[in-house]
Amino acid sequence: MKDYYHYFVNKGNHPDKNDILKQEEYRFKTFDQNTARQIIQQIIEVAKTYDRPFASRIIYKDKIIGEYSELENTSWLNRKEKVCHETKHSSYYIFLDNIQSHLYDYMLNDESYGICGGSFPLYEKDEFVGSITFTGLRPQEDHGVIIQALEKVFQEKN
Repeated sequence: MKDYYHYFVNKGNHPDKNDILKQEEYRFKTFDQNTARQIIQQIIEVAKTYDRPFASRIIYKDKIIGEYSELENTSWLNRKEKVCHETKHSSYYIFLDNIQSHLYDYMLNDESYGICGGSFPLYEKDEFVGSITFTGLRPQEDHGVIIQALEKVFQEKN
């Protein structure tokens, strides 16, 4: 993980971590199976434009309530989810924050963590209740797919 992490750190041109943190304002008043289905459908729609295999999962209150996969190995879903669930922030925000703070360096040497973009916190009101995770593209694109899907879902709700 450390080499992978440093590869993306050294690529540079990273967005401001506060802009990514601001995206975490996507919060639901209520969340249910229907909302999960809408999000997965939007993720599939956005991801298909990349023409690469991918996987996505929604965890709500410790249960998988939405999942789609074209990948044989979905271990990156677990790794990114672990970062999100432990920190209650997007794994992309943690990646960006760690570049400066090094608070999460312990995750770099532990193969059970994926400190890169692709898992997003799921909040119902102000309570952390799970995550939306995507993998299959570059980490910033994985994060972007989730954000695009959430933007569409929130537009439909308003």
